[in-house]
Amino acid sequence: MIYNATSALNELVECVSGAKLARSKIQVGVGFDEFNLDIDVRYDGEPIEFPSARPAETDLLENEKGIARLARYLVRQYADRVRSEVVDGRCRAQLHFDH
Repeated sequence: MIYNATSALNELVECVSGAKLARSKIQVGVGFDEFNLDIDVRYDGEPIEFPSARPAETDLLENEKGIARLARYLVRQYADRVRSEVVDGRCRAQLHFDH
């Protein structure tokens, strides 16, 4: 679970900063109990989307944005649940991991 959470958070932060979606510092909050690990990422800017389908190989080879789609897809694969929304004008991504 910790490996998946670390990998998902790394991909998420790289995607947000690499695509210049954030216009402010990226804030990360983490909560853990004996059953769950939750990561809450917030920033001002454009919301991030997590595709449910893996990008095609041709997209990865021919399209620079294909790599970014793959990274966002991997976040969804690492986490048990992913949610992205805009709350009070701030972007929020929530990653949930079952323990």
